[in-house]
Amino acid sequence: MAIYLRWNRYVCIHMDTTSLPANLRTLIRELHDAQGRQTHQRFLVEGVRACEEVLDRQVAVSICVLRLDAQNRAHGIASAFSERGVPVYFAGPAVMERLCDVRSAQDILCVPTIPLPRPIGRRLLVLEDIQDPGNLGTLLRTFAWFGGTDVVLIRGADPWQPKVVRSAVASLLALNIVRCQQAENTLFDLPHYRIGGVVRGGVHPDHTDVHDPSALFIGSEAHGLSHELQQQLHALVTIPGGSAAESLNAAVAGSILCYALFGR
Repeated sequence: MAIYLRWNRYVCIHMDTTSLPANLRTLIRELHDAQGRQTHQRFLVEGVRACEEVLDRQVAVSICVLRLDAQNRAHGIASAFSERGVPVYFAGPAVMERLCDVRSAQDILCVPTIPLPRPIGRRLLVLEDIQDPGNLGTLLRTFAWFGGTDVVLIRGADPWQPKVVRSAVASLLALNIVRCQQAENTLFDLPHYRIGGVVRGGVHPDHTDVHDPSALFIGSEAHGLSHELQQQLHALVTIPGGSAAESLNAAVAGSILCYALFGR
């Protein structure tokens, strides 16, 4: 165990650190894969801004890894983790590059625990078979911006994969994320008014009453909402337009509907 001492802008950072052991390197690399995240119930957060979000959200973190030549801002974050009892390890640039999902080695990474699902709140987003991590990240950020509380993911992309975490870590940690393989009956037992976005055949969003509690349903990029799911909804809405394109991107359509329904 070494005492790691470095001056940040205003304070002297004083941490017990040690070199990252091989077993923890293996664990971090396993978190790049969905099976590894499921097995360990942890996920990987890379970079200064993302790790700051984890600090702000008071999430349970098992380890923090600091690059040996990291900038002062990363050292300050590592110091804050250390003060909360999180073990801090250091790694050289080459090791850090192998641990990170992005090409260039980050100054810092941490490994939080995947939060357990909570009871569903009053403003719900249900996403069916959203496969693209970029679309998923956009939808999570937009929904959180408009005061969303809960997201149910029916199949689709893993929300805890590094690509989604990099784009939407603050929203991921603010929202209650619930994953399932099919639309379970308990979803339709909720008191929420259920509104589904469809390419055509629905009413204008402005003509839809927004209830409290309410749930917005968005379907896959390729096929939209399944017929079975549409049969369980109270209302279908369609965004007007379509003169120059077959349909909107799922993330764009979902974001517009979040504004139309929840931004009032």
